Amino acid sequence: MDYCETIQKSIDYIENNLENEIDLKKVAKESYMALSNFYKMFFTYVGYPANEYIRLRRMCLAAQDLEHNNWRIIDISTKYQFENADSFARTFKRITGFLPSEYRYLDKNNHYFNFERIDIMAKVIETEVKNQLQDNEKFYINQLLCKTNHELIKGKVFSDTEKKSITDVFLANISSEDDIGRFNKGVKSPQDGRIMYPLFYIPPYNPKKFITITGVMPNTHIFSTNHYELEILRLLALWRRDDEKVQDMLVKTKERLKTTCFGQFCSVGECFEASISALRFLTAAFPNEIEWINKLINGISEKMDAPSNGGKRRSGVYLYYWLALSDLDLPIADGEIKRYCPELEKIAAKRVSYDSEYDKLFNPISLYISRNCLSRFAGHSHIKESEGSVGDDGKFGLTYPKYDIIYIMEQQKAK
Repeated sequence: MDYCETIQKSIDYIENNLENEIDLKKVAKESYMALSNFYKMFFTYVGYPANEYIRLRRMCLAAQDLEHNNWRIIDISTKYQFENADSFARTFKRITGFLPSEYRYLDKNNHYFNFERIDIMAKVIETEVKNQLQDNEKFYINQLLCKTNHELIKGKVFSDTEKKSITDVFLANISSEDDIGRFNKGVKSPQDGRIMYPLFYIPPYNPKKFITITGVMPNTHIFSTNHYELEILRLLALWRRDDEKVQDMLVKTKERLKTTCFGQFCSVGECFEASISALRFLTAAFPNEIEWINKLINGISEKMDAPSNGGKRRSGVYLYYWLALSDLDLPIADGEIKRYCPELEKIAAKRVSYDSEYDKLFNPISLYISRNCLSRFAGHSHIKESEGSVGDDGKFGLTYPKYDIIYIMEQQKAK
């Protein structure tokens, strides 16, 4: 049993139910553990007893409510599952050092109490990212894939020389038939006509799946291998479409996707994420397949906000979908982006951590993807001018050098 992943799922469940009654016996049962073992493993991985973690997180959210809302204390206590306001006040004072009535009137800029969600899988991913960023031939292609996409997301215009250099590397590293055969045998690839795994690019063996361009660590080969191949083929479609070998790979991959569930959209497990990879591939390689593209978007849209494994989908999956939409010049894409505008605006305005290797590689990308989505609309045209930088607080954010009163007046005069 992978205790780390199991305890992370229990944290996800807790986080999604902080305003509801939480039955830890049920959580332990769904984790296939005795309650006593669950308590032990939770403390081992999280560093806090499960009940105390729940209290600390609820008090953190309650403190935010007191800072930003005028809600009655009794209503806040009920919201976080306390029997009465007195019990809530005692717990709040024990943890924060203040009564709720006192905390409300403190300087809101100081944030006297804060206890953020603990993400133990982030530590695992951070370790794996460090491994995958090493100067190691095994990781080189995926590094090149991620870095190239990140530069495109930021707005870099690649020269013809750069495009040829990058795509030459991809073309020189097509997997051999022997490697593909061994992989299909190892994963027991279906023999019913479905071709679920890549035909041309299989990631080199690694105990952990290769991280995706939006920072998701896949759990399955379905997502990991299809993301790897379809993203490589996407760049080849954009930059080397005239190459006969590339044309052959694109056509055969299109036919392969027709045999798969995720190529037509599938919401089961990580076939959902693989459907987004298929969408990215089709929009670059076969942009005239409007009906197929719309079918994928409609399926993804319907299931994107549905619970996944007991909780909300990982943020990197949302980013991956928004990235796919940002490259699409179709009315359906505009409608989908508008649906997420409030969330995208919040992300674009964030200042994000820039400490670890993972932070530096993936946190800025979330801001750039949000910028690219929003800048499609007239009301957010100024966002096109934004540039990323690290501030005095050590965090990364977008700045708008031309978004000032002089710039606005010049724009109005121009009209």
